[in-house]
Amino acid sequence: MEELRARLRAARYNLRAAIEQARRIGLVREMDRAHGYSSVFESNSIEFEGPDLAGTVEAIESDTGQKVLRDLNVHLLPEVLRRDERAFAAIGLETARVLALRYIGGGMRGLSHSDVRSLHSVVMSGSWFAGQYRSFDARISGADHVPFPTYEIAFAMSELADWSQQTVDDDFAVLRAAIGHAWFTHVHPFQGGNGRWPG
Repeated sequence: MEELRARLRAARYNLRAAIEQARRIGLVREMDRAHGYSSVFESNSIEFEGPDLAGTVEAIESDTGQKVLRDLNVHLLPEVLRRDERAFAAIGLETARVLALRYIGGGMRGLSHSDVRSLHSVVMSGSWFAGQYRSFDARISGADHVPFPTYEIAFAMSELADWSQQTVDDDFAVLRAAIGHAWFTHVHPFQGGNGRWPG
């Protein structure tokens, strides 16, 4: 384990040096943008939502998409939904992704209980259940796993929020992200949008 940690530290050092060089030539911003758009497309495609990758980029970079992101104007999202459901899926998820990055402060803190519900409100803007934990027991189509019963959701999500706030060793950040994602999907707290939530 110590050898793996030493290798990880060396790789992280080399990666930071490469990122710094890429930042100097302006490549990091473009890489972040491309990664973000790709993440939005892939997340939406899991739930068979949103446009293809080119349509995702087009929706996010549209005047409306940029206005939503620039002002983080969540009130514009239902208007986008009325005009183009597929563009809404891309813009809404990108807005939630940007908000999530702001909430965690570059990895300096975890998500709070209200952050989780707030992000769901953005992803599912226009839905009557946006930002609300489900109020009935649920089953996941085609899965053996049975999500938590409704009376356990708030407690399980509070535990997740408390756990995410703990100080973390950088060596285990990826592992913690995987555990947090598994925890969230295991609880399956919302009526819809659990697979698209950017937690």
